This record gives sequence, C-alpha cells and structure tokens, in this order.
Amino acid sequence: MKRLNALIATYCRRHGIEFIDVFPLMLGPDGHPKPDIFVEDGLHMNGKGYAIWREAVGAQLRLF
Repeated sequence: MKRLNALIATYCRRHGIEFIDVFPLMLGPDGHPKPDIFVEDGLHMNGKGYAIWREAVGAQLRLF
C-alpha cells in the first residue's frame, strides 16, 4: 500500500493533481490498521473509518 501510494503521489505531482493520502491516518501506534474502523469482515470501513476520510478530504477542500 505504501509503495502504491508513493507511485500515485508521484503521478499526481507530475500532473498537477492533489493527492490525499489517508492511509497513515488509518494506522494505529503499532503501524497496523486500526481494527475499530472496519466492519466485521475487516475489509470494509464503518462510519468511524469514513469519518477519518471525511476529515482529511474536507480539510483539503476547505483550502480551495
């Protein structure tokens, strides 16, 4: 995920596109994904997970 995000960020910089990397925000102090932001399947996010995204994206949108 980190490598893919780095590639996407590089692409975005080259093309004048804003990239919002939410991945670090989804990690706990141990460097692993926070388990409380996912539903039972451990793959899809719950409301708490989407709140992290909403805050990160909203902060960028408020800059424009």
